[in-house]
Amino acid sequence: MKRIISLVAVLLIIICPMTAGATDETLPAPDWVQTELNSDSSKTVIIKTPTYMIDYVDYYEYSTDGFLTVKKLSEPTGGELRISTTCEFSLRYYSDGFCSPVFSMTVVINRNTVVTCHSTNISIIIPNDSPVPKDITVSAFEIINGPDYIAADEAIDDNVPFRLYDVTVMRNGKIYSSEEPFYYLFPTEGYDVTHCKIYHMTEKGVITLIDSVYEMNMLFCATEKTGMFIVAEDMLYSTGDLSGDGKVQAKDARLALRIAARLDSCSEKQLSAGDIDKNGKIDASDARKILRFAASLDII
Repeated sequence: MKRIISLVAVLLIIICPMTAGATDETLPAPDWVQTELNSDSSKTVIIKTPTYMIDYVDYYEYSTDGFLTVKKLSEPTGGELRISTTCEFSLRYYSDGFCSPVFSMTVVINRNTVVTCHSTNISIIIPNDSPVPKDITVSAFEIINGPDYIAADEAIDDNVPFRLYDVTVMRNGKIYSSEEPFYYLFPTEGYDVTHCKIYHMTEKGVITLIDSVYEMNMLFCATEKTGMFIVAEDMLYSTGDLSGDGKVQAKDARLALRIAARLDSCSEKQLSAGDIDKNGKIDASDARKILRFAASLDII
C-alpha cells in the first residue's frame, strides 16, 4: 500500500547542493533554499528568509546549451522559483555590501512514465526504476453485457453499481506479462469513491479483492495481473438499511417484506442489516420495525 501511495506523487526530486568560488565566513552557504512538490509535476524552489538579512539574490539557470536565464530576487524576505525540468542553477546573494560565492545547485526531476488507454482512461504508471519496459501499450475495453458481465454481477452479489473492464498489456504486437506489478489507475466517475473497490476476476468468475487507494479522481492498485477487473462500490449496510444508500426509509421496509415473502433474495450484508430481532432471518416483524424506525416512531 505504501508503494501505491508513493506513486501519487508521480516524480522524485533530488537536490544536490555544492559550492564554488572563494569562501567567505560572513556569508555562509544558502541552506535556506528549499523545495516543494507541485500538483502539476513541477518543483517550486523557495528561498526562505535566512537568519541573517540579505539584500538581494541573483538567480542563474543553465541548460545543456549553457546560460539560460537570470532573475534578481530583490525582496529580503525571499521569493520562489518554479522549475519544471531537470536543470542546473546557481545563486549568489549580497549582504551588507558583501558578495557571496556562487552556489551551484542541480535539481533532477525524474518523472515516471504513464501509459494510457484513451478509450477507457485506464492507465499504468511505470516507475523509472521498474524493469517493465517503457514501450508497452494498454488495450482495455468495458464489458457491458454477455457471460462475463453476468458472472461479475453474480460475484459481486450485492446488486451494487460496477464496471467490468478487460485489460491487456501489449508490447511489439504481443501480449506482455510481468512478474513485477503493474501500477494501475482506474477511473471512478459516477461512483461514491469512498466505497469503491477493485476486484480481479478469473475466467471462471472467481473474484479477488485488490488493495487500492483513491487519489486524484482515480483508484490506484498494484498487481501483476491483467485480464478482467471490476470497479465496484462496496455498499455499507447499517441496521435497517437494506438498500445500502446510508438511510433507513420506507423502501427498506418494503424490501424486507419482499425478502420475507421470498420474492427477493438477500446478501449476507443485507441479512445482517435487516434481521432486527436477530433470529437468523428477515421476516414481517423486522419489516414492521424498520418501517416504524423510518417514521421516527421507534428505535432499532
